[in-house]
Amino acid sequence: MSFLTIESDETGEQILVHGTPDRLRRLASALLQLAEKSEASGPDHFHMLSDEWGGDGQLTAEHQSQEPGWRIAHHLKVFAWPSTDV
Repeated sequence: MSFLTIESDETGEQILVHGTPDRLRRLASALLQLAEKSEASGPDHFHMLSDEWGGDGQLTAEHQSQEPGWRIAHHLKVFAWPSTDV
């Protein structure tokens, strides 16, 4: 089974990312593409959603953590900003 699940604790101070190698590679590829696009043309972002939030399986909604009180994140939005270093 292939999965990419993001969980947060009750306070939102801790985030856990659980994934199988194929899904982690997909996330890494999306991050690299976003970084390259931001360097070339300015700020940008991407979304990943669970099926429950209208996505196409980019995120899964099955708990992976065994700790009580952890919540599933159904929406991941990643922003990229061009470097201000010259």
